[in-house]
Amino acid sequence: MADIVGGGIDNISRMKDLGYDSVFGYNIARSAKHNEIPWNHRVTDYQEIMDAHQVIWSRCKGKELPYFPTVTMGYDNSARWHPDLRYPLTEKYLGETIVINNTPERYGQLIQLALKHLQESPSEPKLLLLNAWNEWPEGSILLPEKRYGTGYLEQLRDALKHA
Repeated sequence: MADIVGGGIDNISRMKDLGYDSVFGYNIARSAKHNEIPWNHRVTDYQEIMDAHQVIWSRCKGKELPYFPTVTMGYDNSARWHPDLRYPLTEKYLGETIVINNTPERYGQLIQLALKHLQESPSEPKLLLLNAWNEWPEGSILLPEKRYGTGYLEQLRDALKHA
């Protein structure tokens, strides 16, 4: 699962030494299989992203700083990158996968899992971060839209009602 997390979790104690009082993950859009996905089929099922969230949450539990979980509704930045594009500091930008099957219902399930994690976590305060409200170029939109209308917002409301 190191591919999901990178070195961030291992640096939490260093972050405390630098004066930080909490940590979070901005966006979790990679699965454990990220580096195995072929270039001609850059997709990841949302269930794998849901699993990645839970791995990260559990790895952050009991660390030196409180960890505030982030819930990701999906990701697709394919409109902004191309596999042959060169960036100044890298040979190639490996890009991210397109998250598929990220329905409002599955998003609601992930929110419920995050709220359960928060209830069981010793961290205070209890804070859940949502990614993202209006990331239109990344396919991460809680605002009402054509495909699902207000479905994501309704799932968020329902999960919070039952928390």
